[in-house]
Amino acid sequence: MNLATLENETPRPQGGEIQFPPYLTPIRFSDFTPETLKALIGGRRLFLRGAAFMGQGFASSLSRHGLEIEAFIDKSPRLRGRRLAGRPVYTPEEIYDQPDLARKIFVIMTSGYWEEEFRPELAAAGLAEGRDFISSFDLAPLNPSIDIAGVCNLRCQGCPRGNMNVHPPVGFMSAEVYAQVIDKILREMPFLGQIQLYTWGEPLLNRELPEIIGHNKARRVLSIVSTNLNLKPELVESMARAKPEVVRVSCSGWGANYEITHTGGKWDLFLKNLKYLAELNRSLRAGMEMELYYHLYRHNGGEDYEKIKALAEDLDYVFRPQTATLYPRDNVVALRLGQPITREVSRQMEMINEDAKYLLMGDFNSETETRCLENRYFSINWNLNVRACGVSYLPMVADNFLEVSLPELVRRVAEGEACARCAGAKAHCFVKNFMVDQRSLKEN
Repeated sequence: MNLATLENETPRPQGGEIQFPPYLTPIRFSDFTPETLKALIGGRRLFLRGAAFMGQGFASSLSRHGLEIEAFIDKSPRLRGRRLAGRPVYTPEEIYDQPDLARKIFVIMTSGYWEEEFRPELAAAGLAEGRDFISSFDLAPLNPSIDIAGVCNLRCQGCPRGNMNVHPPVGFMSAEVYAQVIDKILREMPFLGQIQLYTWGEPLLNRELPEIIGHNKARRVLSIVSTNLNLKPELVESMARAKPEVVRVSCSGWGANYEITHTGGKWDLFLKNLKYLAELNRSLRAGMEMELYYHLYRHNGGEDYEKIKALAEDLDYVFRPQTATLYPRDNVVALRLGQPITREVSRQMEMINEDAKYLLMGDFNSETETRCLENRYFSINWNLNVRACGVSYLPMVADNFLEVSLPELVRRVAEGEACARCAGAKAHCFVKNFMVDQRSLKEN
């Protein structure tokens, strides 16, 4: 299917007025088209504030519609001086410190969690929202993930695959069905630039993953894959040859410590495949951005942390330490309401550190106005069921994604019991506090 057919086959969604409760982020499907966006930008140079993968995805989607960006604006030391998606990365100071800025540039904020920091920064530079800058969510209000594998080879105690007694159906999304899904999303959100090919499953187990990545490349949508790498090397190679833009690898210790919390995983196989993936990235010139997410528990800091960090740097992975926590949100709600939990959940709570326990179980009565961001991150299961949000497991809001419009899905979530129950337990405050904690961990 070519892009002209894609854009003309189905009308854009009309969401109507949705009443959002105070604990959810309001979502609006805008009337922006490539033509109206071009008119708003005028002859100004176009910049993206945020150079991570949301920004790179938007650069791709804007190019798909005939809009080329000048550069990215980002203050991350890791990105300073780099070229991403063929464009340079500048610091805010390098761009904002010039007279009459509003006549020269137009900015789109491309960060899912830090826009409230960007707004005053852009205003201080003399730019007005709606005239000189907008949010990426004004163009693509949702950030979807597609769980192309409804199964995982591990049973990690911090994940629903290892700590829930009831599970959705097991299976894999075919590349043929995936093409229908991504085309529907692009009809309803033409500016979508990136998509996660996972939620709670192991995507490399889906033998049609390379073809699925190919569908995204044909549509200029960035593919983000997450894997535990406890797999046959041929599956790793098959994925690498398809060249997804981003590969995220999870790890939770060195040697025997790794196997404690990556339950069912084998350290030797993981280490072998971690090195093999790095080798493939070089030999195939795949250009994959490889990230190594290190889950920090009470037992795996210190020497383990330093060894994994050095290994990541040696193999050219971006090292991303993360405070180990508890998923899915279903379990957090149960804990906060004093409801029964599984043995695995109890064990996870014993092993996470005190900061993580506070993030999950702290007294958030002063944060009654906190709005959850997860209703933007909706998740489609392999069998086309749609989950209530990106961190839930069992609450479903639709049986078949292909039969329900995006605005209707947003409405169902806003009016549904799952989010009300989560907010009633104050579990919706977790995301905001967790992101602040991760930023502090990264900066230190």
